[in-house]
This record gives sequence, structure tokens and C-alpha cells, in this order.
Amino acid sequence: MSSKLNLSGLEYLLEDAIARLPLKSQTDFKALYNTYMRYGHPLEITMTNGFPIPNLYDSSDKGTTYAAIYKVGSRINHRSVSLSHQDGTDIPLSCIPNVHYNFNPKSFSVQFFALRDIKTGEQLFHSYCRANKSLEERKAKLALHGFECECRVCANATPESDQLRKNFETQITNFKTLALKQPLDVKQDILEQALKLEKDMVKEELDVTLDFGFLLIFIGWVYAKLGNMGECKRYRLLGSEIQNCYLKYQE
Repeated sequence: MSSKLNLSGLEYLLEDAIARLPLKSQTDFKALYNTYMRYGHPLEITMTNGFPIPNLYDSSDKGTTYAAIYKVGSRINHRSVSLSHQDGTDIPLSCIPNVHYNFNPKSFSVQFFALRDIKTGEQLFHSYCRANKSLEERKAKLALHGFECECRVCANATPESDQLRKNFETQITNFKTLALKQPLDVKQDILEQALKLEKDMVKEELDVTLDFGFLLIFIGWVYAKLGNMGECKRYRLLGSEIQNCYLKYQE
């Protein structure tokens, strides 16, 4: 039976788009890893390697999202060691990324930027999962890509770490809301709550998320309210460095 019979309209469209690329680009695309390995159709390769493009729509219908394939970026892996190429070399996989990306609609291009210090020769890797997912949710997501992550975040996961990942965004949003209230009598217990969350996020290696940058700036703001300008300046600087890492690529 011809595989053509299994193609949807979208798959035909993708096949046509790939056929219009230069031969070298077609070869590069077809060489990308295919989790599904059914027919080798472009849609399977796209589903395996595509990056979501936020805030890009054809019309007012925002239920449909776009994905992009990048010649270099789509070869950046998750990280840990639990899967091997056919030649026996390890594929790195992990929930602890060292790069993130931003799609720029003006230039219609993507920029990858470092989240951590990267040594010469070190592989770039990004997480296939959002930081606010529990271990079981990450496993379900990564199962779609055909592997189970064995990074230290997954290996050391506990009910407490899962709860932290599920709740840290809400906690930081509550801190932001608190900072907007006027007048506000800042008390020591607020600082203690924020410092505990900082400690927990560092331990869980969530200290490169944009939300962590907001948390540090909030802690600096609380220190200012309590009259400790030295710690205020230090935390605001640290938080701004993380924020700028993300926001400078957004136009």
C-alpha cells in the first residue's frame, strides 16, 4: 500500500514545502530525528523537532499555533544520558537547560541565548518540558519523544519538589500583587517567605527561569522597605541580569 494513502492535507502541504527547498536543506531536514518512525513523512519530523512560535496567527482564531524547524536549533537536545544513536553514541537529555530561545516576528528568525555559563566544547541543550511540570507530567511529555529523562532533577524528584514546580509561579505572582498594594507595611515574615522560595528554587535548579528573576527583584524591593539598601541593590542586580537575559530578545 502506498504511504500516500495515509497522508492528510497538512502532510501533503508539508511535502510540497520541503520539495521547494534547496536540495541541501531537504537533506538536512530529512536527517532530523524522527520519534514516530512510521513513514518518514515531514509532519512526523516536524512534530518531533518543531519549536512552538507564540503569538503568531493567521486570523483572530488563536486556537491554532505554529511551529518552526531550525537548521541548527532543531538539533539542540534535551539533556541526560538515557538514549543512544544507532552508532552507539549517547544523546544528552535533561530538564536543566543551558539555553532558551525567542522567536522574533520582525526578522522572522529565532535567537538562542545562554541561561548558564557554557564552557568551550559543552553541548547546548534546552528542556522539552516547561519548568512548572511535575515528574509524571514531564515523563508523559517526553514519552512522546521516545525517551525517559534520567537527569538529576528527575532522578531526585519528590512530592515536595513536584509541589514546588506546580506552585512557584503562583507564589511569585502573589508577591508581585503584594508589591503593588499601597500603602504596605512590609514585615519580616514576607522576607522570610521569599527567601525560602529562593532557596527552594535554587535547590531545584529553577534559578534560570524568568520568574526567578522577578522573585529576586521582589526580595530586593522588600529589603529596601526594611531599610537594607545593600541587599536591595544586590538582589535587584541579580534579578535584572536574569530578566534581561530573556527580555532583551523580545521586541
